[in-house]
Amino acid sequence: MHHLFLQEIGFEQLMASFPLTPGAAYQSSDIMATLFHGIAQGIPSIEALKLVNASELGLLIGRSRSPDKMTLRYQLSQMAQLNLSGDLIEQFARHLLERERIDREVFFIDGHFCPTTV
Repeated sequence: MHHLFLQEIGFEQLMASFPLTPGAAYQSSDIMATLFHGIAQGIPSIEALKLVNASELGLLIGRSRSPDKMTLRYQLSQMAQLNLSGDLIEQFARHLLERERIDREVFFIDGHFCPTTV
């Protein structure tokens, strides 16, 4: 069900704004997918990933193993340096609005209700 949701919201298209890193064991989409599936499985933090079977979580992201906590932290740091988070949030919200997963009449942003014009 989670994979269907990611497909429905256009996860791969959303992550396309992050450049591919040749030779890297994990791409930005793998990092974000690990976080998504970790949250969906009830893993409360990156630190708690050390208690997870990496082979089993890896299957959810299409890899033989999930990235470890150090890799996740490093990759998230690299992703943050690209300054794409604002664009990613906007694209994600736009996708959800277009697919009617968010009520168009009332759109909640940063603690405030804002009418949408999308």
